[in-house]
Order: sequence, then C-alpha cells, then structure tokens
Amino acid sequence: MVKNVKEQLEVLAELQQIESSIGRLEEALAEVDQKLASLDRELLQYIEEVENANAELNKAKEKYAADESEVRTLTDMIAKSEAKLGTIKTNKEYQAALKEIDEMKKSRSNLEETMIEILEQIEAAEKLLAEKQKFLEDQRAEIEEQKKDVVAAASGKKKELEKLQKKAGGIVEKVEPRLYQTYTRIKKNGGGVGVAAVANAVCQVCNMNIPPQAFNELLRMDEIKICPHCQRIIYPKEEVC
Repeated sequence: MVKNVKEQLEVLAELQQIESSIGRLEEALAEVDQKLASLDRELLQYIEEVENANAELNKAKEKYAADESEVRTLTDMIAKSEAKLGTIKTNKEYQAALKEIDEMKKSRSNLEETMIEILEQIEAAEKLLAEKQKFLEDQRAEIEEQKKDVVAAASGKKKELEKLQKKAGGIVEKVEPRLYQTYTRIKKNGGGVGVAAVANAVCQVCNMNIPPQAFNELLRMDEIKICPHCQRIIYPKEEVC
C-alpha cells in the first residue's frame, strides 16, 4: 500500500515532466552530434576533391615524365643508328637501318605530340587544383565557424540537462521504491511516459474516457490507479498540481 498517495502522485507528475524535458534535451544534443558529423563529412568531401584533383595532376606529370624519358631514349638511339650508317656495307642493310631510324623518329614525333597534349592537361589540372584548394580553405573556415556556433548552442543545453538530471535524481529519492519500479516499467513499455493526467475523465495521453466509477475512485486518491486503456499510472489533473 502506498502511503500518502496524493503526495506520491505529485512527485511522479513532477518527475515525468522533468524526464520529458530531459528527453527533449537529449534528442536536441543528439541532433547536435549529427550536425557536427554532417559538417565533418561535408569538409571531408571537399578534402577528397582536392586529393583527387592532386592525384590527377600527379598522374599527368608522371605520364609526361615517362614520355620525356622515352623521347630522350629514342633520340639517343636515333643518333647511334645514324652514326652507324657509314659502316653499313650492303644496300639492303642500309635501307633496313633507314627504315628503323624512320620508325623511331615517327615514334618520337608521336610522343612529342602527346607531351604537348599532356602539358595542356597539366595546366588545366593545376588550375583546377588551385581552385579546389581555395574553395576548400574557404569552406573549412566557414564550417569551423558553423561548428563553433553549434557547440556553443549545445553547451547551454548540456548545462541545462545536467541540472535537470540532478533534480530528477533528488525527486526519485522521494518516490517509494516499489512505486518507482512500477513507474519505470510502465514508462519503458509506454514510450517514455509512465504517468498521465486525467482531465474531465479523459486520459491526457491516450485520450480515452475513464469509466465513471473508476474516475470517482481516482478522485479519492486513496490508491494508485492505472488507465484501463494505456496502462499508465493516472492522476486527477484537477487535484494534482
């Protein structure tokens, strides 16, 4: 049997109100974490774009360097082959050597044309990289400012949450242990709401009418009553402030 039912119901009603506020603050702080994570992902995207642009630039530079090395190699080979022409004895070998030299020159020419195209690609890639780096730095500064604002706003909520949690802890001590266990169980099964006010014989949580006899018994407040519909602890709003 719960002693001083009205007092206990008043305590539970206050506790429910505070815990509801705690829940809203926790949701708000969870949104803060999500916002910060979203801003971090946004910044990471810009960083990846810069890294990709830099990778494309390096790829073009590596290709140019490889082609340049190949051109030098071909130039050396052409020079050596041309130097040997005077030592060739037969016309057949001479024509074959000329053909080989001509093919190497064509390969060199093709490489040089490709290198010109790559230089244009490098120039474009450098310009794109510079633009993305500038954009990244601008966005980094803007995102950091946004994060500061979000964290600053969250700081007040955290302090308020700590204050309410402390207050809730003090109120819990006023609730009889068995009643608190019942309240906790009902709250867990009731979507975070363990106690409900009844106004004009209507439960304010499930919006269902309380039968007349049950409502009259509730008004006497001589024992804890449960809503026959939503199974939450109920109290008369007119009597419990």
